[in-house]
Amino acid sequence: MRKGYCFTLILFLLYSCAGGLFAQSYNVPSSGTQTITICSGTIFDPGGTGNYSSNCSGILVVQPATPGCVVHIQGSYETESSFDKLYVYEGVGVGVGGTLYDTYSGQGNVNITSQTGALTLKFTSDGSVVKSGFELQVTCTGGCACGGSPVNAVPHYTNNGLHVTWNASLDPSVTSYYVEYGLAGFTPGSGTGAWVTGTSCDINGLVIGQNYEVHIYFDCGQDGVITNESYSSFVTCMPDTSSCIDLTTLTGPNILCQYGTFSNPYLNTGVVDNGWQTQSSRHTVNLVQATDPRTASLLNILPPCEKYSVRLGNWSTGRRRRASPTPSTWTPTMQPFSC
Repeated sequence: MRKGYCFTLILFLLYSCAGGLFAQSYNVPSSGTQTITICSGTIFDPGGTGNYSSNCSGILVVQPATPGCVVHIQGSYETESSFDKLYVYEGVGVGVGGTLYDTYSGQGNVNITSQTGALTLKFTSDGSVVKSGFELQVTCTGGCACGGSPVNAVPHYTNNGLHVTWNASLDPSVTSYYVEYGLAGFTPGSGTGAWVTGTSCDINGLVIGQNYEVHIYFDCGQDGVITNESYSSFVTCMPDTSSCIDLTTLTGPNILCQYGTFSNPYLNTGVVDNGWQTQSSRHTVNLVQATDPRTASLLNILPPCEKYSVRLGNWSTGRRRRASPTPSTWTPTMQPFSC
């Protein structure tokens, strides 16, 4: 899955600062109740990194690992609207003195900080549609010296390397971060790194096709030492950002999309894209890595070390044929260009 290279390279960081994974992961159980005590990690639905199953009803209590801290969760969710739901309660226990913060169903974001310390998550699903569920990152904040690790660390690819962004610490005492990187699998503390003030930095001089791991630490206590700090991390493969044709958007100026019937394939001009998880989509740009449930989750949506892929056609051709006796198709054509 990975391209291999033999090379000798001195990696370096160039920082310009404006001021899918954590070390631990947990699933809300599909049934029953579990309790975890953490200040850094990622919480998934009962399906983990894949789709959840039907007929779930489980509870996860999240306690802060550091005395005096409170739990903060933040992330995104995608469930079947109106039927599959995530409930977030204040404190320990569902309905036992715990205030319901909100009920999440459909698609959106979660951002909640406990008032007393713990948070309780409950997830339920019915017996019909299942989707990707949710991914929530956990940190601790409040009356503790420093809590958790940075959340939402995201790589953005540039012509020279990576532009990395993350969320600011919830602890107001934290004003600097330590960013460390190396080849995937490197031992923390042995990589290339530097201190950063702000919530972004540039990592340049990376090799196309190589897998890199990036760690971001809070400087807890502002002591310039990260020995005991937890970190947020991700692994990414450096793609080739120089492409002759940019297909990241099918509505770009150099692309003309046409579709119709086999007898008249150029009947319509336009793009039918309702997202890669939608059955009716007929030409979809995929920008986020995931496994394709229509291959029993055995194939990735994106090829190794690529920024995007394009899906042509829907996955219910039989049904569409029943709706119309003339099968439909789609033909992309490129306008003149030079590169």
